[in-house]
Amino acid sequence: MKIPIVFALVVLLWGSTPLGIRLSNESFSFTAAVMLRMGIALPLALAVLWWQGKSLVQDRSDWKVYGAAAMGIFPALPLVYWAAQYISSGLISVLFGLTPFITGLMTLLILRTNPFDWQKVLGLILALMGLVIIFQGQLQFGPSAIKGIAAVLLSSTIFALSSVCLQRYASNIEPMRQTAGALLLSFPALFLVWLFTDGSIAQEITWRSGGAVIYLAVCGSLLGFPAYFYLLKHMSAATISLNTLMTPAVALMLGALILDESLETSLLIGAGTILLSLAFYQGLLGRALRKLMSPIARSDLK
Repeated sequence: MKIPIVFALVVLLWGSTPLGIRLSNESFSFTAAVMLRMGIALPLALAVLWWQGKSLVQDRSDWKVYGAAAMGIFPALPLVYWAAQYISSGLISVLFGLTPFITGLMTLLILRTNPFDWQKVLGLILALMGLVIIFQGQLQFGPSAIKGIAAVLLSSTIFALSSVCLQRYASNIEPMRQTAGALLLSFPALFLVWLFTDGSIAQEITWRSGGAVIYLAVCGSLLGFPAYFYLLKHMSAATISLNTLMTPAVALMLGALILDESLETSLLIGAGTILLSLAFYQGLLGRALRKLMSPIARSDLK
């Protein structure tokens, strides 16, 4: 039961993360928001390791794993924080729903394993159609929205690359050590980007924005990262990406309820098409059809 519980936790955390990012940007610049989040999470992760009596580095090869994990934080996360200035939290989550397809391509290129069959190819075609529908709908918001979409797609590509590299190394490093190592390697880069692009902290911080930074640091990073790394150790990257079927619904609902984000028809149609494509890609529809058809087939044999 441990894996399903952790999986559900990751779905909830990932579904609420885009909302938290949007709220963080209310008071802070996007570079300050992501830097503060990881700056809070890093000492907490190191403190947890100290409390557990575990050293961060036990073998030189650990740094390779930490480097692969750090890619999912920097440069992947600053791209999402930047995009959140121009597109809704729900759209961010929907676009990240394309990660399984990108993961499949990375698996083919890096692990030399072909994960594609006819269902996955059909799912990929439907996903591209959904992306085109969303893209056309966002044209009315100007070039900034298109840049935001491009930034999230680039971020999801880097995130998929990080996931596949972690699976390739097949490390037995504990999730909290992996989290602390990734934060340790990524935080200096986040700090330097903030220092040279902004270098200041907001003088007036709303409770929503400050609370969002703390929530993302503690729940999104300190709990979410180890939970995700735990799943990577026990499930394939492609199977883990099933959560992208669920997180867009959570993100769309939270964005509409808390930020009054409008749900345009093009976004809903595009999101629905992408979710359908994910169902094809993961073979869910094929298995459902086989279950429905099996009683009919047995009755015909009788």
